[in-house]
Amino acid sequence: MTLLLTKTTIYDTTSLLSKLSTTTQHYFLTLFISNTINTIMKTKLITFVALATMILLTSCNKGEERVVSTEPKTNTEVGVAHNECLVEILDILQNAPKTKSGDLDLTRSEVNTVISETTLQYVVTKYEIDDEYVPLVKESINKQFIDINNDDILTIVEDCSDEEKRLYEDLDQIMTDDDINLFSLQSRINRTIVDANKYLTGIALEDFLAAASVANNTLQYWHDNYDKWTTTLNTPITKANSFNWKQLGKADVKGCIAGVSGELVSCLLVTGPVGWKAWLAVAVGSAVIGSADDAIDQLWP
Repeated sequence: MTLLLTKTTIYDTTSLLSKLSTTTQHYFLTLFISNTINTIMKTKLITFVALATMILLTSCNKGEERVVSTEPKTNTEVGVAHNECLVEILDILQNAPKTKSGDLDLTRSEVNTVISETTLQYVVTKYEIDDEYVPLVKESINKQFIDINNDDILTIVEDCSDEEKRLYEDLDQIMTDDDINLFSLQSRINRTIVDANKYLTGIALEDFLAAASVANNTLQYWHDNYDKWTTTLNTPITKANSFNWKQLGKADVKGCIAGVSGELVSCLLVTGPVGWKAWLAVAVGSAVIGSADDAIDQLWP
């Protein structure tokens, strides 16, 4: 029988030993002490192993945290997907019927339909949107055709916290001022991402990172590809020369912010993976609508 070191055990053992011979007392006392020591040692060993494991895991976790903390959280997904969708829209327009003069044989309304349907199909397919979420995604992105030119960035975020408004104001300044150096612009956007990681959390951070991702990627896209759009749309040289790719980039950012800041859309971030994908679809789709719509406005013959 294993002896356990408790107050009751010590009392019972002492009482029993007093009734035995000296030799027997020594034997049982030795056995008692031996068992007690073994129990303590086993307990200490288990405790030591448990503590060592906890320390090791904690050290690993701390190491991981240190690595993560040195790199600001980003959301490149939204901006990259935005550019991919624009590639698909341009491809459809390039292969659309042309008039003898080289213009698209489509009305402005028909071009909007191409943009809307291609965008919706792209985001629904890419993010495998459940049928129940498709109407919300469609309504949210198509709304940008109406709303995108009515508000500026700061108006859209007027109900946000002071920290959010300050960061969006910085982003608005980047997309509006006279700086047309792509490297400079993207460096400034990246600094807002670092600041956002310091001052924002949760949904507010996700919304801003999506907008910053769109800003970075749309500037790159239109800086590199606006000539393909002028050729496809057969834009007169005077219009092509006045094309403002930063203005277009700002329209993208406005579309993204307006899309994800809706009350129903914001709630998608707390509904699990299915909701997260729908949120991404709205963020990407709204930015694309803002982008393509402004491009057509500027370049339509």
